[in-house]
Amino acid sequence: MSNKWSRTVSLSPSLTASQTDIVLEDARENGFALSLDDVRNIFQAKCDDFNIRATDKLFTRFERQLLDKPFLKVFQMESTSIGPLASASIRNILTVHPNFKVIQLAGNSIGNKGAIEFAQLILNTSSIVSIDLSSNGIEDKGMAAIFNAMRRNKTIISLNLGSRPGMTRNSIGNEAAAALSQMLANNLVLSELDLSMVEITVENVGTIASGLSKNTTLCELNLSNNNIQSRGVAQILPCLVSSRVSALRLSGNHLKDDCGTYFANFFKQNKNVNTIDISNNGLTARFIATIAPTITKCEAIKEFNLSKNPLTGRSAEIFSKIISANSTLKSLILQACKIDLTGIKEFALGLAQNRGLQVLNLSNNSLRDDGLDSLSRAFVSQRGLEQLFLDLTEMGDKSCDSIFTALSKSETIKSISIKNNLVKDGAPILQFIQNNSKCRKLSIEYNDISYAYIQQISKAVSQNKHRWQQQNESKTTSGTRSLEELENELNDCREMIKAQRDDIISLNTSLENAQKEQIETRKNQIHNLSTLEIVDRGASKTLRNLLDENRNYLDKMDHELNVAKQEFNVIASDLDNERERFNADMSGIASLGRQIEANQEKYEKELHELDVQIRDKILEYKAACVLLENAFKDAKNPKPKAGGESQESPGKGAGSKKSRKKSTAAKSKSEDPENKEGEEEQPKSAEEQEAAPPAEEGQKSVKSKKSKKSKKK
Repeated sequence: MSNKWSRTVSLSPSLTASQTDIVLEDARENGFALSLDDVRNIFQAKCDDFNIRATDKLFTRFERQLLDKPFLKVFQMESTSIGPLASASIRNILTVHPNFKVIQLAGNSIGNKGAIEFAQLILNTSSIVSIDLSSNGIEDKGMAAIFNAMRRNKTIISLNLGSRPGMTRNSIGNEAAAALSQMLANNLVLSELDLSMVEITVENVGTIASGLSKNTTLCELNLSNNNIQSRGVAQILPCLVSSRVSALRLSGNHLKDDCGTYFANFFKQNKNVNTIDISNNGLTARFIATIAPTITKCEAIKEFNLSKNPLTGRSAEIFSKIISANSTLKSLILQACKIDLTGIKEFALGLAQNRGLQVLNLSNNSLRDDGLDSLSRAFVSQRGLEQLFLDLTEMGDKSCDSIFTALSKSETIKSISIKNNLVKDGAPILQFIQNNSKCRKLSIEYNDISYAYIQQISKAVSQNKHRWQQQNESKTTSGTRSLEELENELNDCREMIKAQRDDIISLNTSLENAQKEQIETRKNQIHNLSTLEIVDRGASKTLRNLLDENRNYLDKMDHELNVAKQEFNVIASDLDNERERFNADMSGIASLGRQIEANQEKYEKELHELDVQIRDKILEYKAACVLLENAFKDAKNPKPKAGGESQESPGKGAGSKKSRKKSTAAKSKSEDPENKEGEEEQPKSAEEQEAAPPAEEGQKSVKSKKSKKSKKK
């Protein structure tokens, strides 16, 4: 226990410890099941949850709040600021009090930790039959813990984990959806399940539907105000065809006309459902036309709620055929459906033929006097109607007169509501209520009826109600009571009157005390409100600053994101350009490779031809060298003068022949490749050695030409 807050619970000076014990003891004798220690433990845990100081005054107020409730079989602490620690305390108390059958803790703040505590209670209890933890801020983990505990529970038949508008919401995620599916498949006792406004979506409704297909005990299922949509309905309805569900509520789930086929098949195959609520969706006359053939023949449905759908007058015309043929439908609610004069006359004709409808609600539709006159003619022949709601229908005196005149002949009508209309004349209403003693409830607020008529009408309604009560009392009492029984009853009445007088005196005293407490409470409230306003202003300022910082940061991040996106787009564009250039270069390289291969073949061929030409030129060069040698020899050995010429001429002729033979032989040898090497290996004479340099020079010139030519290529 913290010394900072000094959280000690002491008794109020105005109510001592002994007095408190006496009060609680009297309460227990009258049926109050909690002890003083139980009350103290819950109160201390509440203070610890919200970090507030536990004062005597708060404890006294908490005691009185609990004393107003019996706490016999119902543990009721709705909207009493129960947190996780108080949940643990309550769980311990309920464990040792098996007399509690119903737990009602809606509108608190138990969160996931408190939900885990109650999951332990559900797992171990053998006496609780109903538990309500709606609007407690329970999230995915806490909901999963409760569903896992419910898998093994064998006593709880009613479980409410939904949410209420304007209060903290419970929510279901993927983990809780999987646990819920397993719970539905394994639990054998649960009959009522409320999961309204728990953020069920199209993504996780399929998981839940798989569990519904295996359930055999559920009778009432409330999935209102989620985001199931038409795709979710397509998964849920086939799983409920063979189930025992008799009441299905899907209001506020963003349903559209495309789900009409699924509902038509469901109405055709299911024989157990008798209550359907699909109000507050986006359904139109197209949906009504789709389900009309099956709903006309469906004998199971007794209550059908289509309120707050844009059905228009066209749907009223379609409903004319439905209600004229369906005699099992007991309640039809078409409130705020944009029905006008377009199809109301046809609807009235179908209503005149109906004999089973007991409740009809056409409030908040622009029917006006003409449409209401058509309905009044239907009421003349309609004999089963018990409750009629025509609020906000632009009813005037003319249609009011015709409707109440027609209903005056009805023997079944019990309740009529015409609030928020344009009625001024109350005479037809007064005449109706005076002539029809069975009507016990009549709502005519927010019209222009005079106060005198309102008083007379209210008095007549009270008389009808009193007469009805007397008739019921006469039915329950024996018609042959003796005088002695009457005297006993008279004595009992006297004692009762005396006791009531004592109660009145006691209540007056309590009222005075309560007024004093109220004044004191009001002062405290004013003080607390002023303190809260100061705190609220500071918190609002801090919150505004934080919001501004978050907005600036978000703008900055958006700007950086846009810049990054632009840079990314530039880089992507450059990458595409580079990729195109790379592809072009690769195609050019491939083309050059093909050209190189072609040129290489061409050059090899040309080189081969050049080699052949060089060999031919070498042979020609060698032949020329031989001729040059011969010529050189002839030049070294000149011809003799005068007479010597005649003598040497034969030799010369012979020598010329020999030289020609040698040149021919040399040529033949040079042309023969086999003799080339042998010829080169023969030793050279002195004369040949002298003539060799020019040959080498010739070879060098040929080689230089060849290299130059190859370089050019």
